[in-house]
Amino acid sequence: MKTYECLLINPRSAYFSIQKAIPYPPASLLSIASFLERAGARSFVLDMVAEEEPLEVLKKHLAAEPGRVLLAGFTVMTTQVRHAAEMSKYIRDRHPGVKIIWGGIHPSLFPAEVLREGFADFICSGEGEYTALELLSALKNGTDWRQVKGLYFLSGDELVFTGRRKPNDLNSLPFLNFHLVDYSKYRKRTVGRGRETMDVNSGVVISSVGCPYRCTFCVNVNKRLAFGGYRTKSAARLADEIEYLVKEFDLNYFDFLDENFFVKRDHPENFALEIKKRGLKFNWYTSMRADAFDRKLIDEPLLEKLKNIGLYYLSIGAESGSQRILDKLKKDLTVDQIVRSARTIVKHGLGVTFSFMMGLPGEEQGDTGATLQLIQKLRSFDDKVSIIGPQIFRPYPGGELYDECVEKYGYTTPKNIAKWAESVNPLTGFEDLEKLSWIPDKDFIRKVSFYIDFVNINIDAFHFGPVKRLAFRVLKATSNFRIRHQFWGFNLDMSLIMAYKKLTHKT
Repeated sequence: MKTYECLLINPRSAYFSIQKAIPYPPASLLSIASFLERAGARSFVLDMVAEEEPLEVLKKHLAAEPGRVLLAGFTVMTTQVRHAAEMSKYIRDRHPGVKIIWGGIHPSLFPAEVLREGFADFICSGEGEYTALELLSALKNGTDWRQVKGLYFLSGDELVFTGRRKPNDLNSLPFLNFHLVDYSKYRKRTVGRGRETMDVNSGVVISSVGCPYRCTFCVNVNKRLAFGGYRTKSAARLADEIEYLVKEFDLNYFDFLDENFFVKRDHPENFALEIKKRGLKFNWYTSMRADAFDRKLIDEPLLEKLKNIGLYYLSIGAESGSQRILDKLKKDLTVDQIVRSARTIVKHGLGVTFSFMMGLPGEEQGDTGATLQLIQKLRSFDDKVSIIGPQIFRPYPGGELYDECVEKYGYTTPKNIAKWAESVNPLTGFEDLEKLSWIPDKDFIRKVSFYIDFVNINIDAFHFGPVKRLAFRVLKATSNFRIRHQFWGFNLDMSLIMAYKKLTHKT
């Protein structure tokens, strides 16, 4: 086995056992690994979401040449805390010479907590490419890693931050190198827009980072997570990367992992021109806001140009069908804009996925009902319209909505890693509803959350056997009836399925 100086690890989420679809490659870790490789450092990405036996895979790589691995890096969202902690503890106990660094949203918000509990030696705050390279170089050469920007560490019991790092120039980063992960686990995928599906050779790209909007529920409003504002790759740089990935890995479909592709009009315009000029053939997906047409960030002629270079479908964070809730969230858009965006997109034969939330502070049953009604309306436009959620709101520190949860409703965040691990229900992936004191009718939200999952599922995108496929079709039909008619009684189906999930859940 080839040996590595740095292992970059994507832990499983708390609700891993209910994830059955083919996972997406961990692009943030691939970016760091590709950057390290270009600089001559040997690294590899271990994606535990794609592994049957994560601990055995970790053991194998650490034992390949004892003492060779100097650094283990974890990307950690809150739902991944439990598994990240377990693997970090294994490394601590069996390979104490390996330094551990956590990055991602959760440790960036709670660096002292993670460090004081001993799960990591360092926290990476901000983009990790240069920080990982400089830290690894310091560990290899025995130089002072305290000079590396972007690190939290403990000096005694004092939390020390080495200072913010200059944001990355996205054009200077290397192409994502899918050889640095077992890409056979991701390449073949079935993608869909509404009821339509197609089999593809799939890849991921990042054309921009950041988001300039002010939504009160989003972690992007937290100033501790603001690492340089909105930035894009040039059209030529982005096309170069796609051309390389198409040829090197025989790919014909890309997910653009941008938070919002349509922030500056020249970004999609220049991209369309560059791809057309090169004659590249592939399908792709990206995200936008419902008001992008009104903001003149895109119009119908540009939408048609993007369709002509392979745009397959778009996703939009609609969040709510209640204008009162949209205003509270500072989405700066209207329900009518959501509706008009759907009509415009399907008019051009494209797919669109809308995502929604519920269980928000101040939300009443009528607001949730308005969201469900809007979902039904959007679905009626075209078979290519699909829906995610409404998912249950989870408060993150730093935003106005979180402050309201704390000050008005007495919400408290867990105080240690064990409590964080327990805070995510492994059967749903969300926080325990009993803790969300601002939700007046928890039973109602629980039922909506359960049945809407069956309404939203694209059965054809999963490789189910005939019996399971039939069961899902029946549940999808009955759940559709419930949502359409707001009928929440006689929940034997829900009780049986939740009991089955609990019985078969993998820890």
